[in-house]
Amino acid sequence: MQPRTAKKAAQSRHAILEAAKKEFGERGVDGARTESIARAAGVNKAMLYYYFTDKETLYGAVLDDVFATRFQVLGSILESELPAEEKILRFARQHFDYVSGEDHYPRLVQYEMMRAAHGHSPHLPRLVESFFRPMMERVTKVIRQGIAERQLRPVDPLHLVLSIIGVNVFHVLSAPVLRGLPAAGPQASNLIAERRAATLDFIAASIFSDREEGIRLAARIVAEPAQKSPPRQQTLPAASTAEANVGRARPGERKSGIRREPRDGARPKQSIRGKRP
Repeated sequence: MQPRTAKKAAQSRHAILEAAKKEFGERGVDGARTESIARAAGVNKAMLYYYFTDKETLYGAVLDDVFATRFQVLGSILESELPAEEKILRFARQHFDYVSGEDHYPRLVQYEMMRAAHGHSPHLPRLVESFFRPMMERVTKVIRQGIAERQLRPVDPLHLVLSIIGVNVFHVLSAPVLRGLPAAGPQASNLIAERRAATLDFIAASIFSDREEGIRLAARIVAEPAQKSPPRQQTLPAASTAEANVGRARPGERKSGIRREPRDGARPKQSIRGKRP
């Protein structure tokens, strides 16, 4: 693929994913329309189906993209040279900022968890193996290091992580109720900032061997600007795990050959007849 063609392909795929995040975040898989996604991305439906064979595959690619971006930042915190106890507090703060953010990440995660609870998620096993399990192993290692150095109390790593996630997520789930309480005040941004500070204060006071030291460190971390997500790659990204099996020949079948990039406005040679959004 020529550099210019590759760049254009990367731009088209990126535009589709960004439009799909908004559509899926607002409407879920069932309510989302591929026509709306293609229109918002500035491509036609043929182009959309060239990259993603159906709506479920596109949704899986969106989940992979969202989790990969978020977990990259969380992983960088855990792999830093900071003391173990500080890594945990920064991890907790970064997770809070993600689930409280204004993008579609919280809604996508909540929607997928609800699908999984009803046995309707073909993506959850992949997400667990690709993101959640490796991240849990890294967090557990850091927590055990902090315990060994006697900076953290001897807590169970699994339950500590679940407690951190639970405290952060409940804030999001209860936001409509909290905004209606007199004590919450009129400014949602103030409520989020206050809740972030209270959450880290609570976690630090619960897990640090030196409680006062933990509270001081939590206050310092809360006062820092939020860490931004890493910049996106401008080159053509590799296909997500959700797309990895697309177009792969089944046992006993012959591959049909290399797909060619369709020109904008032209339908690819492969038929998409019968596919519905």
